[in-house]
Amino acid sequence: MYATKIKSIKSLGKIQTYDLHTPKHHNFLLDNGILSHNSGKSFASVTIIYWCYVYMHGKPPTVEDMKQHWFFTGKSFLKRMNNPALKKKELNLWDEMGTAASHKTHQSLQNRAISWLVQTFRNLEQLVIFTVPTLAYVDKSVRNLLHFQLETRNILQKDKICIIKPLELQYQIRMDKMYYHNLLYPSETEKGMMDEVDVVGIPLPPPEFVKAYEEMSWEFKSKLNKQIQEMLSKAEEKENGISDEEKFWRRCTSNQKMVLDYYRQGIVSTNKIAELEDTSASNVSQYIRSLRNKGVNMDNIKKYPRKTDFLGNLDEKSEDTT
Repeated sequence: MYATKIKSIKSLGKIQTYDLHTPKHHNFLLDNGILSHNSGKSFASVTIIYWCYVYMHGKPPTVEDMKQHWFFTGKSFLKRMNNPALKKKELNLWDEMGTAASHKTHQSLQNRAISWLVQTFRNLEQLVIFTVPTLAYVDKSVRNLLHFQLETRNILQKDKICIIKPLELQYQIRMDKMYYHNLLYPSETEKGMMDEVDVVGIPLPPPEFVKAYEEMSWEFKSKLNKQIQEMLSKAEEKENGISDEEKFWRRCTSNQKMVLDYYRQGIVSTNKIAELEDTSASNVSQYIRSLRNKGVNMDNIKKYPRKTDFLGNLDEKSEDTT
């Protein structure tokens, strides 16, 4: 997030807007302890869709009309796109899309389904705005199919306007590279020429749309936070139910497990293990040292190969990955 120099500001008349932030610091703190700055991407997207609707239909939409086109989950978005009653040239917003289709969930069925759907947008004739903190949250297969990128640059607190940088995306398939171009519009001073768009100022949508959007957004985030808490609780319960020996085995590498298996079979000769595994004796010695560093009493295993209580005093901080 950084500021950019504004070339000019054109008056659009008086528009009622709201500056949603905490006093002084102009940010908000979620209840899970994550500090997030008001980049303005969500409300700017709502405003863009609002005025696109006015341009296309010659009248402002109702709140209920807009709510049908705001999505926070992949399931609700896909359900809308697969609706037989879906009309051509509709405007849609999928907020926080990265929670469902990020590169970190590349192999998920949901992500693949979203990738397939993006490929069909041209036939569906749908305008969809995805909001994410950065493009890194969008899977590459989806990212290469997008047409435009709107970067939030700054919020003019005094004028209550979000500054965005619009860019046209051009994917070069042969080089597997994405190119970014400034938008062009007919020049107002030179006939037949085109000027580049640097940045655009986006005001907040009308107050009733702000309220409706906040309610939907809060409902989604509350459910998401509860899911995260449940996941963490289950993980903690599962971790607490695991024995020290099981935790130890999970921390062992395949080579360390291999050495322990041989020791428990009574095969404790470094050279013999090296011969059986077709590796060097020095490698095996290194595996044995790493196990000793983890707290394993290797001498005890030599004496009692069938005994399972061989861990000794494990050092939880020791994480030798040899």
